[in-house]
Amino acid sequence: MGNFIQRMTNTILGIQLHKMVIVGLDYSGKTAILYRLKLNQFVHTIHTLGFNVEDIKYRNAMLSVWDINCSGKLRHLVRHYYSNAHAIILVVDASAPLRMGECKEFFE
Repeated sequence: MGNFIQRMTNTILGIQLHKMVIVGLDYSGKTAILYRLKLNQFVHTIHTLGFNVEDIKYRNAMLSVWDINCSGKLRHLVRHYYSNAHAIILVVDASAPLRMGECKEFFE
């Protein structure tokens, strides 16, 4: 019910709702990027269990940003989060060149 009221209020005020998904291998910096976008500062984070969701207001847009743990047994479930996504942020850790092959396999 609260979600419905929020959507109606945003429609009246002209705020656009967008869903963004941040994906990448584990320990690639997805959560750090999420909190950099939200708080505009670096935050030390711990390993994400499941996912993090943060709402970020930018001008006339409300961004619902999903940071998804893509490790181990959860990898095959990531494709379900792509539905209705307006943007996908792919995070690749350039300081771990040995994992580039794993990253390629994950996103094929």
